Amino acid sequence: LTQFKEEVDHPAVDARVDVEQRRVLPERRGVFVDVYATLARMDEAFAAGRTEVPAVVEHTQPSLTAAQLADIDMSAVVGWFQTNYNANEDHRDRTHNLHLAASRVNGYVWMPGAVLDFNEIVGDRSEANGFRMATVISAGELIDGVGGGTCQIAGTLFAASFFAGMEVLDRRPHTRPSGYIKMGLDATVVYPSINLRMRNNLPFPVVIHRRIGNGTLRIELLGARSDRTVTFVRKIMPRVDRFEERTIPDPN
Repeated sequence: LTQFKEEVDHPAVDARVDVEQRRVLPERRGVFVDVYATLARMDEAFAAGRTEVPAVVEHTQPSLTAAQLADIDMSAVVGWFQTNYNANEDHRDRTHNLHLAASRVNGYVWMPGAVLDFNEIVGDRSEANGFRMATVISAGELIDGVGGGTCQIAGTLFAASFFAGMEVLDRRPHTRPSGYIKMGLDATVVYPSINLRMRNNLPFPVVIHRRIGNGTLRIELLGARSDRTVTFVRKIMPRVDRFEERTIPDPN
């Protein structure tokens, strides 16, 4: 039954949009097998001499259906941003993570008033979830970690959302500047502790569309036409903070 549960269980999946084909991908109900309730039914079946037992299955409903997206408007780009990445063979694992994370956000429909939760959409950055080891920034240092490169998707999505005028609820920069994006537009994510969360405060839904390949990542937010103008201003403060110095005696 436990093996059966692992094969059958899956969460509810919201309807999405295939932007390239301009069609709506249908939703899917979630399935959850109740092992202990099924075992109780098996006990009753053995006692009654029955040879078949219907499993106890619960269903969860998606929050967004294809019917709700039937007339969605994607005629305008309400926000976009573009970053570059190293696509050579030495960085193939990072490139793999970029493509995987980008595929998770691609086609996501961001409804008016809804909160976009990056960690919830992309999921656990683990090898079981398809991610590979690549360079990540941790405590100001470059180290190897599973899912390296995912933050570039988060940062590019944050910047695109910023220029669309979305409300920022939770966003943190890395502990050191990232080479692929300007300071002030960076966003780091660590599953499940550090997240990127934003609210769609436009009066219409937007669809996230990613274009990725040949070292270029572009994320667009597609929706109805908006009259918003967003400007990013960055100022370098004329101040120098010295690093802490430590003297460690060496007996040799």
